Amino acid sequence: MRLIDMFGNKSLHSHNLVYLLACAIEFCWLAIIALVPMVFLAIPDFPLELPKTVAFPKIIVFRTLVFLMLVLWFLKCLLTSQPISLLDQIKNIFPDIGSFLKNDLFRLIGFLAVLYFLSVTLSTLFSHNIRMSLWGHIPGSGGQSLYNLLNYGILFLIIGFNLRHRNQLLRLLATIIVIGVLVSGYAVLQYYDLGFLGVGSEQDGLDRVTSTMGNPVFLGSFLIFTIWVSIMTGLYISILCNSLKSYWINLVTWSLVLGLQITALIFTGSRGPILAILISFFAFSVLTIFGLGLKRALRSFLIPVLGLVVSIGLISVDDFIRSDANDTYSNASNVGIGQRTYIDIYSNDVVASSLLQRIGIVKTSLLVILDRPMLINNMTGHTLISHVFGYGPESFQMAFMQRSGIRSDSKIPISTNHPHNFLLHSWIETGFFGFISIFGLVFSIVIVCIYRLIRYRNSLTTLQLIFLIGVVSLILGRIVEQSFGVAQVPDLVLFWITVGIICKYGILTDETSTKLSTSNRSVPYIAIVRKAIFSQPILWAIILFVTITFALVLWYKTLIPVLAFAQSSDINNDFSNGNFVGVVESLQDSLATDPSQYLYYSNLAYVYAAAANSQINIENINCSDVEMNALDSNECFRELAYRSYLSAIHAGDTRWETRYKAAKVATEISVLLQSEPRALDAIRLYDETVSMVPTAYLIKNEYAKSLMKFGNSSLARGVLLESLNITGNSVVSTEAMFLLGLSYAEIGDTDTAFSIWSDALKLNKDYFLIHYHYALVSENNDKLQEAIRYQSQAIEILENEWLHHVASILPSDHKGLKKLSELESSLINFYEYRASLYNKQGANLRRDKDLDRALEIKSQPTFATGKK
Repeated sequence: MRLIDMFGNKSLHSHNLVYLLACAIEFCWLAIIALVPMVFLAIPDFPLELPKTVAFPKIIVFRTLVFLMLVLWFLKCLLTSQPISLLDQIKNIFPDIGSFLKNDLFRLIGFLAVLYFLSVTLSTLFSHNIRMSLWGHIPGSGGQSLYNLLNYGILFLIIGFNLRHRNQLLRLLATIIVIGVLVSGYAVLQYYDLGFLGVGSEQDGLDRVTSTMGNPVFLGSFLIFTIWVSIMTGLYISILCNSLKSYWINLVTWSLVLGLQITALIFTGSRGPILAILISFFAFSVLTIFGLGLKRALRSFLIPVLGLVVSIGLISVDDFIRSDANDTYSNASNVGIGQRTYIDIYSNDVVASSLLQRIGIVKTSLLVILDRPMLINNMTGHTLISHVFGYGPESFQMAFMQRSGIRSDSKIPISTNHPHNFLLHSWIETGFFGFISIFGLVFSIVIVCIYRLIRYRNSLTTLQLIFLIGVVSLILGRIVEQSFGVAQVPDLVLFWITVGIICKYGILTDETSTKLSTSNRSVPYIAIVRKAIFSQPILWAIILFVTITFALVLWYKTLIPVLAFAQSSDINNDFSNGNFVGVVESLQDSLATDPSQYLYYSNLAYVYAAAANSQINIENINCSDVEMNALDSNECFRELAYRSYLSAIHAGDTRWETRYKAAKVATEISVLLQSEPRALDAIRLYDETVSMVPTAYLIKNEYAKSLMKFGNSSLARGVLLESLNITGNSVVSTEAMFLLGLSYAEIGDTDTAFSIWSDALKLNKDYFLIHYHYALVSENNDKLQEAIRYQSQAIEILENEWLHHVASILPSDHKGLKKLSELESSLINFYEYRASLYNKQGANLRRDKDLDRALEIKSQPTFATGKK
């Protein structure tokens, strides 16, 4: 077959409007394939949060083009003659469904796909948080919200109904291959330090390439599709070659195309996608030998084998292309797959080992599935509904935190928005119905294709054999990869397009499906429209309603967020330059445009908290009204931060972190202003946080501290006992035991307090706050000598810790500098307190020595204070 026959179309100059609409629809899905992987923004999104700048433009382009396709599809249906009554269609659905599926098993795949989208819709209706399930955990993100999933469903249906001819399929596959080569080519340039777009690993300094995907795992997931499309297309074209010269030209060309993509996949360093390719290639080898015979199978292996040779060559020239002077990657990050796997297997540290961490995440996910714990303000949980329909799309993170017992360095249970397994993810969010649907969909594809390959092996054409073998290999690779990976917009687009193509197996592989039918050209279009509308008024009223609804949703949930994003796109640069006023004004403009994006509220809170420690004009930032003038600058900024956190929560922020931060700020305000309403707000917010993260002992400890500040020691003791139930007799129990003893000391029960503190020191003898409070209690009991002894022990421990931090801290370690500043302030206070004890004792020389030491620490040029 000549190239012009494959990609040309004799009906190109047709004036048939239905044909033109079909071409427009095809152009849209080709544009989705081409643009979604390629578009990105390289705008900083730290420390102030923005919708992920790499994924955000992808989901915007995807939603917009899907809506355009939907409108064009409706117009095409409107202009199609001989309409069928809507009532007749509904009547014929159930009686005909059995014969419909029996006549073509590939229709079963389409049926299961529709069933999956139905399960997602029902799960949203029964969701514990419908707003979050509709629009996503973070509005405008590329997650698994109903809005995003319905767009994938529309794409699947449009491909299924409009992809009817082989030329269309070849154009689609050619687009996937071209984009795969472009994305892979740029990934290879990144590895050679030749990247010029400033995206992904170029910003993070990682040795694992990301190309335009922003993450090596996402890139690996995408390349699985492009690699297999390249293999099967190259194999088919090579088989069609009539001469030895053209065969070798095609062989070399496709080996280069494949080799570039394999190289990019290896450079991602993603074990899941690489394992998936290996397993899928094994399946390809077995099925090819079975379907094509050993001789033809060996010839078919030439393309992937030569592609691997090309890949090895590209990897080998690394040292010649990448110069040491331009090497922007750190040696610490330059760790191969084998070495990373070895470290993971033999590491006992959950934080250091991603393998152990993922095993823990899987175990916790299974606990959630079995227990179905209640979520905050949730009527589902422990019920049949939650088992059948799940918690709702985008609810995984909240459900996971109910059973997460894995602790990170921050002493907070690990939080994740995915379990690195598509089946577990579906089971938790969409329940057993969703799990069965997606499980049945992916495995039915493999089973139906293998059944077709075995039963009709001798009667299948070369195209049909390659199609079936390629689909099985691709889907098996996808199953393996998604058992360890995360699905994102680019690879999900290709997945649902692939499912749509598979459903059209019979038509697309038939030898007569190369031309586009343009019947009914002579029928007047106006007459067709009039006839369609008046014969089926209900159907077209529904179409009009659906179109208007999707247009409004697109405007308010896709295009409006783009305008708001543009208004705040430079906030991190302004924040880094100390332009707090400019940041606040940008965020307020974005909120005026899109008040549903809670990230802008949380950013405002972050800015106000930072501004409280900076010298800026308070009148420029919302502190000029009568109510705020009653507060000083520190109190004003804390009040503004608190209100911003509350606004974020009211706008749909479901993160426990926001409630935790709001509770801490409310506590500070209540103490500063002696405000009972703010104290009650803090208690409410802490209660919500604890219910969302029940295993976070650190949050319980902070909650107890706030209750003690409010004078409610009895309630604080109850919270601390819950914290100790989590930590047991481990070293991390020391803080809770110290606070528990302090709660008894505050009511005068020093014996109980001393007993608890004594047990705590057995766990951690260097906990200086216990020694310090021993001194305070001893002083109150007029035991000055004991107080001095305890305080001296506290100073010795604290000074050693402070000196250790001074010696090890780096100027760029902002978190460490903050900790150092806190230690320094505590050490100064400790020396001054012991000086006061010496003063009471009449030991003036020792008093003066401690005061001199406190003054010396104050004047030392540490990074933390920034002095000298």
